[in-house]
Amino acid sequence: MSSLHTKTAQLGDLVEKVASWNPVREAPDHKLAYIDLGAVDNATKAITGYQSILGHEAPSRARQRVRAGDILVSTVRPNLNGVARVPSNLDDATASTGFCVLRPQPSKLDASYLFHWVQSSEFVKDMVQKATGASYPAVSDKIISKSEIPCPSLDEQKRIAAILDQADELRRKRQRAIDRLNELGHAIFHEMFNGDDSQRKPIRELGKVSTGSTPRTSEKENFDGPVPFVTPGDLASGEPVKRTLTELGASKSRVVQPDATMVCCIGATIGKIDRSREKSAFNQQINAIEWFDPIDPAFGYYAMRELRPVIIHKGKGASTTLPILKKSEFEKLEIPCPDLNKQIEFSQKIAAVEKLLDDLIPKKDRLDDLFASLQHQAFRGEL
Repeated sequence: MSSLHTKTAQLGDLVEKVASWNPVREAPDHKLAYIDLGAVDNATKAITGYQSILGHEAPSRARQRVRAGDILVSTVRPNLNGVARVPSNLDDATASTGFCVLRPQPSKLDASYLFHWVQSSEFVKDMVQKATGASYPAVSDKIISKSEIPCPSLDEQKRIAAILDQADELRRKRQRAIDRLNELGHAIFHEMFNGDDSQRKPIRELGKVSTGSTPRTSEKENFDGPVPFVTPGDLASGEPVKRTLTELGASKSRVVQPDATMVCCIGATIGKIDRSREKSAFNQQINAIEWFDPIDPAFGYYAMRELRPVIIHKGKGASTTLPILKKSEFEKLEIPCPDLNKQIEFSQKIAAVEKLLDDLIPKKDRLDDLFASLQHQAFRGEL
């Protein structure tokens, strides 16, 4: 067993300075790749999108020139741990000043070791404690640079990183299997219903639509009870619902029974869709559909998922500031109404897929727990 003892160093002493520039002034007609905060996926810790723009179109925050292998750490909402490594195809891209860009000095700090460190619970906890701003918590580059990192020899860093890389790859393989099964539901839906010439009907004729509400947060007797209280962050998260209501609180909200389709219709996450797994309350950003008999709930859910691009488009077109799709417009959306027996056949196939998912997800959770334990041991010198 190795030991890191208590040797630590400030991150700023182990990384290189990153060049900044002003593309509006220095290269107005040059095409560049711009990485903003929204380009980083918090779950996969990867850059999943970027903007290709001309220099004169660059926002004021587009100032940092990054290289392949640089590690981006979001300075806003550190609890979300928005971190990612810059891939080779984004070498010389421009990143938002909302990121602290960490470029390890190769003779002092292993890049993979650093990437695991900035994902660790120790680092996240430290940043959350040092963040300022109640509504928009953030840390500065200076705070990150002055934060301490366990600093064993370079060879030891590489050894630790290799172990964590292997454990992380196991988690990612399991997640890829889960993702493929989730995509299989779409594939089955398309195979069975694409080209279906069934009559389309508005949602209001096919189910009861209700908009959620939030009971008074100042009345503590409304919260921490047996009824899940669903908010947009819970939709399609794969995680248990974070907040709950008492029966009293639920009576002051809106409640649906299992198998209702829930759709976020307000805000940045407009179009997120999920199903209630049990009796659930939900907030005012969500419209829920409890399907009438002509629609099988599983079919209705997948039919609504097919409408996600429409929901996003209509919501963004309705407002120049906050995307919103009003209930009256939401109810006008139409889905096909194929033969109920065909819907039930689809539902049975989806149930088989979901059984596989129910088997895989706990295994993935156990791998996540194992990885977190290894990570904790690694940075305490116990690996």
